[in-house]
Amino acid sequence: MTLLFIVSGINLFAQAKRTVLIEESTSATCPPCAATNPILLKYLEPYGNKVIKLAYQCQIPTTGDPMYASNTADVGARLTYYGISSAPNARMDGKKFGSSSHPIELVADPSLLDTRLEVESPIEIIADHTIIFGTNGAKDSMDITVEIKNVSSTNFSNANYVLQTVIIEENIRFPKQAATNGETEFHTVMRKMLPSAAGTKITDVIEPGKSKIVKFRAAVPTYTYSYKEVAVVAFLQNNLASSKEVIQAAISEPKPITATYYDLAITEGKLNSRTDNCDKLVGYEVTIANLSTGTDTIKSIDLIPYISGAAKAKSTWTGVLLPGGTITYKVGNLSIPVGRSSINLAIDKINGGTLKDLNIVNNFQTETVLITFNNAVAGTDIIQDFENPVATTAPPNTLFLNEGVRIFKQDSSFARDANGQDPPYGMGGFGASRYMVFYAFSDGGVAGGSSSVIFDKIDLSASKATKMTWSYAYAVRDELSEDKMEVLVSKDCGNTWESVYQNQGTNMKSCDPDLSTGWIPGFFLPNPTEWKKESVNLSAYDGTPELMIRMKGTAGNGWAYFLDDVNVSSSTNTNNPGILKYMSVSPNPATDFLTIKLNVDENVNATISLSDMNGKVVTQFQKDLFGGQNQFKMNVNQPTGIYILEVKTDKGVRSEKVSIF
Repeated sequence: MTLLFIVSGINLFAQAKRTVLIEESTSATCPPCAATNPILLKYLEPYGNKVIKLAYQCQIPTTGDPMYASNTADVGARLTYYGISSAPNARMDGKKFGSSSHPIELVADPSLLDTRLEVESPIEIIADHTIIFGTNGAKDSMDITVEIKNVSSTNFSNANYVLQTVIIEENIRFPKQAATNGETEFHTVMRKMLPSAAGTKITDVIEPGKSKIVKFRAAVPTYTYSYKEVAVVAFLQNNLASSKEVIQAAISEPKPITATYYDLAITEGKLNSRTDNCDKLVGYEVTIANLSTGTDTIKSIDLIPYISGAAKAKSTWTGVLLPGGTITYKVGNLSIPVGRSSINLAIDKINGGTLKDLNIVNNFQTETVLITFNNAVAGTDIIQDFENPVATTAPPNTLFLNEGVRIFKQDSSFARDANGQDPPYGMGGFGASRYMVFYAFSDGGVAGGSSSVIFDKIDLSASKATKMTWSYAYAVRDELSEDKMEVLVSKDCGNTWESVYQNQGTNMKSCDPDLSTGWIPGFFLPNPTEWKKESVNLSAYDGTPELMIRMKGTAGNGWAYFLDDVNVSSSTNTNNPGILKYMSVSPNPATDFLTIKLNVDENVNATISLSDMNGKVVTQFQKDLFGGQNQFKMNVNQPTGIYILEVKTDKGVRSEKVSIF
């Protein structure tokens, strides 16, 4: 119900300070929104209530946002009203700004907002609200009052003005990502527009010093997450299609709840019973506080664990929890995957659902992020050319860890030019293979972020003179480029890391490319001559039974880092290698064939043999090798098992253990 009144007031004959309204289209399904929203929120904080941000959680780029699903009509109406078809997008006091109305433009150019704040308004708005708890089965409701006061020296009159009154929640939280973009927290979210998105027309003349009062009694939306976060935003807008200017806005902040209610809060959440980063079974412990004013005894609490956003089997606490009391509750044997994951525990129901919790945004803590590694030892060396699987994902026994910088495998299709043509060489090291690993330092806004290739444990118990080698390509943008590559090792499953190699910026560059003649002009994509070999001595770790190796790249405003052919081996893996300076075998494990790469000092004839673990030679042939790099394939159509591949010449022998399945 809407009630309109005219009341007298003191005629001050002045202009009011403006409160600027920023209306934003955003979505929990929109990856750019997840990056933009924290930046915008932090930027607006110093302005306090001089600026009100109103979030329309929408369906762009796709449906899935639970806040949009609860009120599609009002969201759709506002986006249609402004002609918005992208997210994130925004209007400042109903108007476009900058070149595209992207919220980041407000951050990039503070004068946009500061200039608008200097424009005074002839109107002052005061908003207030009260929540009324229903009794005897009646629904909870809200009494809302909006006062529109003319503080100018002339009559305020325009039939095009509409008062928009909006029920919002200032803070909404989820125990896991709300949809698909990783966001778990949302601020000043539109929940319901009163009486609808069409608003309330203001057609009466408001004389100087007088006010118009607009009142509503409306039901509290049934989809409200927290009564303690309910607030009201009111703004006056010129509805003329050529204008849409918002001339003033106000907010009625959340009010303390004075009625009897029930509210359980998880005040602390933490891991327990985890031995190290290779432990895939963990426990989680929470402290639950009873913040209720209601007198009903809480005898049971249902809780749901979440692993990387997936709900697991419900767990139930039983006992007696009185108002003001706390309990500690633990769940154990939660299985987590290898790689990056998250864990949380959230309250689901109180007393089997017979008591309603009016504040569910405190039913959990922020997710705990875990990095988990394989506990099994992968072998006695690392021979990784990243050729398998044929995909952009990490190979077996290898983990790609994104900590603010994209990292993935890629081939020549990544370098396709404007005509749809791939380069005439492979994107792997020195152009000799298909795949490489791409550290996306060149992405905008990632400076300071990092990503890593982490290899599973290897056993160096019998190793001597262990050495690590790899191929890479990197170029600086300018003298300020500070991208960094580190090699770190861990003997305790990643609990601690020790740096054994570091290179950075201009000292790390493998080339000085002419970007004007590159395959994609203006972008660094290495050709075969722009790669470089690098190595680090790991002999200090000879005899270590379990060693993990990590190649961590940190972005510093340069071009990308391209990685290939990582090898860690020792003298115990060879028998007088002689002129056979380098050998790699892939894939390992294999099914149909092996690709053998050899670096030889001079031309020589070699005997290539494959033997089972009993010493029986199952395949053998002769091969002429040429000084330099050699690559060839070998069929391995053999029963599943472990075999020894041997390359033997009269000037050196190399052998390698391979798995066939």
